Amino acid sequence: MVAWVRADKIAKEIHALTLGFPKFETYELGSQMRRSAGSIPDNIAEGSCKSTDKDFANYLNHSKGSASELEVQVGRAAEAGYISTVYRDKLLKELLEIVKMICGVARVLRKDK
Repeated sequence: MVAWVRADKIAKEIHALTLGFPKFETYELGSQMRRSAGSIPDNIAEGSCKSTDKDFANYLNHSKGSASELEVQVGRAAEAGYISTVYRDKLLKELLEIVKMICGVARVLRKDK
């Protein structure tokens, strides 16, 4: 699934990015960003193994929620000066594309009923 591949890629990118944050952010913003980013592909994967479309759709909703959390956290990282506004915009654009793909999968699940 393309959404999972791109979500996994951004999770890895966020992990690498946050390793460069100041030491005091290791257990604060950096940790929050890593958890939110990792939760996006994790929920897609877990949901895809559920026995009903309703369950899968629920996990897709969790993925979208994690993407929203990450959007806010990326903004905070830019405000703190940990990332440039250009990089922030790149990440936010990619997150938007991932959310659109997740919504597309959810739409297909609803149509299959």
